Amino acid sequence: MTEDHLTHYRDGIGTGSARAGLGRPGVAPAPATVARRLSSLYGYATRRRLIAVNPADSVERPKVSTVGTTPARTVEEATALVDGAETISAAYPADAAAVALLSVCAVRVGELVALTVGSVAADAGHMVILFRRKGGKTDRMPIPPRVRALLEPLLADRSPGEPLFVREADRPFDRWRMTTALRRAATAPGVDHTKLTPHTARATAATAALDAGVPLADVQELLGHASPVTTQRYNRGRRKLDSHAAYRMASILGGGA
Repeated sequence: MTEDHLTHYRDGIGTGSARAGLGRPGVAPAPATVARRLSSLYGYATRRRLIAVNPADSVERPKVSTVGTTPARTVEEATALVDGAETISAAYPADAAAVALLSVCAVRVGELVALTVGSVAADAGHMVILFRRKGGKTDRMPIPPRVRALLEPLLADRSPGEPLFVREADRPFDRWRMTTALRRAATAPGVDHTKLTPHTARATAATAALDAGVPLADVQELLGHASPVTTQRYNRGRRKLDSHAAYRMASILGGGA
């Protein structure tokens, strides 16, 4: 295996034309994913001393943007979404609790759908969820009262090993069912349910927290990011939009919009 082989593989993954290493055939993953996959196997082989040199070290990595690309909604929309979750709680209790947990606590959808009834516990006067983060790290997070009120009905008369969030026929939630829950809660005027996804809700929580002055380290902890650089992507994107020169040019030219 040479640098040329890896360069060809990198380009194949980056364009979605590779025959292996793609989550969805024909769909190119994010640059960060390409960069990670380039060296993971050979990094492992190097650590195990199966090879002396990691050939991926010589291959230029795809550039990873410092600005997040997931669009965030406004605080008003996020508030209306949680209000909507409370409105649908009688008819769809699991949907309501999942939307509130996603919107307020900013957990990843994969973390959310993996929760069991036993993941919810009491700790020093708090209700907490115990869960596994991306990368395998175990974490815990306190549940604010508003979310707790929607979560508690899901715990009654259920065994610890049951999935916390279940849909029809007692099947566990998945990311597609989570999108349905979000759209059910998006009932208020002014909340556009199109393109409303679990990651949009997470990005909205991150952006809202940073805009409100929550320290970067605290938002990093909320999101479960290994590096503050990842968290900062949510901050820079909003600032670049709010202070973009296009707005100043419109003002200079007298349009104002």
